[in-house]
Amino acid sequence: MNDDKRYLVVAADRTKGRIFTIFLGGFEDQGEFIKDNVHQKIKADNGRQGKVDRWVHGELIKHLKHVGEEAKKYMDRKTGEPIDGGIVIGGHRELLGDIMQALPNNLQKLVIGRFIAEPDRSLGELTELAKKAVS
Repeated sequence: MNDDKRYLVVAADRTKGRIFTIFLGGFEDQGEFIKDNVHQKIKADNGRQGKVDRWVHGELIKHLKHVGEEAKKYMDRKTGEPIDGGIVIGGHRELLGDIMQALPNNLQKLVIGRFIAEPDRSLGELTELAKKAVS
């Protein structure tokens, strides 16, 4: 990781998202913490589990798209401080592909690394994991 460049970190799980920047080797600000009310697995009593599972997955995708939209807004607000290093995404292993797909297309092109972590870990821990992901 080049300390002279600014990196955007987007970490998410099934209900939470965290967005912040890394600059000069450390996290630059507290960033944004997003929490959505996403249902977890639900058991269907009427034998229509597939329909319920698709609904829960749709809720998850909606949450991840919300995180992606907030990442875009966060970048737009930092126009005087461009994200010139790239974007690093983090989350549960099984969600990394969904997180990537939920980002707007122009942000997907900037992703340079991935790491596995809970988004509610400390900013210091997330920063270290993101730095390892791109070095």
